Amino acid sequence: MTRLPLRQDRGLSERIDLTDAEVERLAEVMDRGFSPTPALRKALSRLAGPKRRPPRLHWKETTA
Repeated sequence: MTRLPLRQDRGLSERIDLTDAEVERLAEVMDRGFSPTPALRKALSRLAGPKRRPPRLHWKETTA
């Protein structure tokens, strides 16, 4: 999937063509399932919290 560039002008209906080897690899990965670690579960639950607000972004002045 890393070879698929994301573009803003593409819709979700665009077709993704995978080779047979890529389809097999994708099926292999998806069949394994996903069991996140407790730390990852905690981090994901914090991200999904309804009261969560994104951090305020700021950059330091650069000296050129």
